[in-house]
Amino acid sequence: MKVKVLYFGVTADITGKEQELIAEAKDLNSLRAILTSLYPGLKNANFRFAVNLKLINDINSLTLNKGDEVALLPPFAGG
Repeated sequence: MKVKVLYFGVTADITGKEQELIAEAKDLNSLRAILTSLYPGLKNANFRFAVNLKLINDINSLTLNKGDEVALLPPFAGG
């Protein structure tokens, strides 16, 4: 199963990518483990996950499905 991962701000700087496909991620915890293994700089980065355009507050409670779009969003300010 593959999910599309989108990177913004500092997460794009750390990965050197704007997006990529990641396989073998069953949930956000496993995706986070995969991403921090690939990009150790993400371990200390401040970001939130959004799945299919919805911000996720509890990464322990979400299972990923084939074709899901996961964004790594750094803190941002509105105005």
